[in-house]
Amino acid sequence: MGRAYSFMRLKEGAGSITSLLTILVILLALAGVIEVVRSAYAADKYRRAAWSAAYNLALSPEIWGNENLELALACEVIRTELELSAAFDCGSTWTVDVYTGVSPMNLLHDTSPDPQETHASMVVVEIGWNAMPWSWLSTDSEDIGVRSKVARGVARGEPLD
Repeated sequence: MGRAYSFMRLKEGAGSITSLLTILVILLALAGVIEVVRSAYAADKYRRAAWSAAYNLALSPEIWGNENLELALACEVIRTELELSAAFDCGSTWTVDVYTGVSPMNLLHDTSPDPQETHASMVVVEIGWNAMPWSWLSTDSEDIGVRSKVARGVARGEPLD
């Protein structure tokens, strides 16, 4: 105890402690910057995957209306874009929503597509994922179903007329 007390009372000891605290503050600031960059990179990666899935669905209007085929094609494209294995199940980790037959007015007013409209030729794919900041922190089991981030891809297909 006497050595620790004499170390802290000396100028060299105080300088070491000040340096340690300064390094800790710098590390915390750097960790914050790294988290912001990681979050932006993940959001951009998912956004590109959602757009790619919407684009591929827009080029396949023959499967519109068949929810299973739409989700299967969207998941296949997302797996390819994100370089995931073929066995990866999109629905187990994320929520993937596919809206086909969307018109620009639906997008503007945030309404559901009208099944009677045949001129609506836009596709919207949304990928929702739980993105907790500081991902090394454990997540509560109650929050697993909550989508904290959503990436949206919109593409225009060929007219259905």
